[in-house]
Parts: sequence; structure tokens; C-alpha cells
Amino acid sequence: MAKGDDEDVWKVHSLRLTVFTTSSTEGLTNLWEDLTGEEPETDEVRRREGVRRQTGTWGHATLTVAVSNRRIDITINPQLTQVPEYRLYTGPYKEEENNFLGLVRPWLESPQVAITRIAYAGTLLLEAKDRDAAYEKFGQYVQSVHIDRKNCKEITYRVNRPRQSQHAIELNRITNWSVIRAEMENGLTEDQKSEKPTWTFLNLEFDHNTAPEHKEVLKSADVVPIFNELVCLANENAQQGEV
Repeated sequence: MAKGDDEDVWKVHSLRLTVFTTSSTEGLTNLWEDLTGEEPETDEVRRREGVRRQTGTWGHATLTVAVSNRRIDITINPQLTQVPEYRLYTGPYKEEENNFLGLVRPWLESPQVAITRIAYAGTLLLEAKDRDAAYEKFGQYVQSVHIDRKNCKEITYRVNRPRQSQHAIELNRITNWSVIRAEMENGLTEDQKSEKPTWTFLNLEFDHNTAPEHKEVLKSADVVPIFNELVCLANENAQQGEV
């Protein structure tokens, strides 16, 4: 079983809750406000596409709520700030996840729509001092792949390792592992541009969801427990890697 170092601190680039529904979403015109208790900073309606997108500052992240005919996405991403690295992540995964779960779980308990599928997704970043160190971490977290650090670049490993839910539903457990180099220039001061900050990360993208073959509406009492299962799967990936 893969295992990261105890001192590894994953940072959150994004976290997302997605639900699919068979019922109308027309009544969710104020979902951003319902979640936060405040009005969004932007409220965009694309009538032809049937999408309403509301965004605003939530803590030190940007919260986006997108509602379409049969789908609802609640996402956090970094804000545009004068601190370069904070444009890449919102904060440590454990802390940001707790905040995000505190936002979405109460809504999932009474979502006002009939839910057929649910997903917990995100992108996590683990900083490394250089490319070799990042690929060393890659090898620790993804032990089913042999990494030739000397002769290979741009390695990406994507896998779905399904699990059976305790509620008799198959759960897709999709992870995508890679090493990325981030370089930032736009929006920086002249002093910051002269330094041209760069970072190297082990990049983990996860999308854990109920399988699309399940067409029936989920029992309301099962929605939060199934979501909690998806969250636990993501936490296992952050702690143990590809499992």
C-alpha cells in the first residue's frame, strides 16, 4: 500500500460537489445566498444554455455555484490576490475540506431536488523542491507505476478503481496523477515579475462519484452518507495514494 510522508501537506486548488437531479432546478435561484447567508458578487444567467452561475468571495476562496437544468455544481477555487502562491491554492487540504464540508453538507440534508447521482471532486497540490523530488513523491503515492525519473517527462497516470458503496451502489474512484510546474507572471508587481516565481507540484485530480448506471433517485436518508463515503475515498488517496 502506498503511503505519503506524515509531513506531506496537500494544498487545495479546487473542491467541487456535483449533484444530478431529475427534478426542476428553477427554484434554486438564490442557492449561493442559501449556502452562505450573503449575496453573491456576480449573478450570470445564460438563458440559451439554461445555466445560472453565481460567484463571490467565501473566506479566502472564490465560491462558484452553477445551476443548470439537471445539474448543480458547487466549487471553490483560489482568489486572484497579490500573493502569487495563493492564486494556485486556497490552503491546506484538511482545513479547506472541513470548511467546504461545513458549507455543503447542511444543504445536502435538504437539497430541494431529487438527486440521482452525486460526486465529490477536486485538485490537490503537493509542493516539491524540484522535478526529481516531485517524481519521487509520484512513486511513493502511485506504486503500481515505475517512474524512470531520468529519461521520462510529462508522466500522467489515470485510473478508476471502483468500490461498492455500503448502500448497494457502485462508486467510481477516479484519480489522475501528474507532476506540474507552475509559473506566474500576469497581475504581479514589477518586483515580483523580476523574480518570476515558479513552483513544482505533484498534482492529484480526483473525481469520486456514484456510477451513471444508477438511474433511480437516491433515498434522501442515503445522500449524505454516500457523500461521506466519497469524501473518505478522497482522503485515503491524499494519505495513502493509489488505493
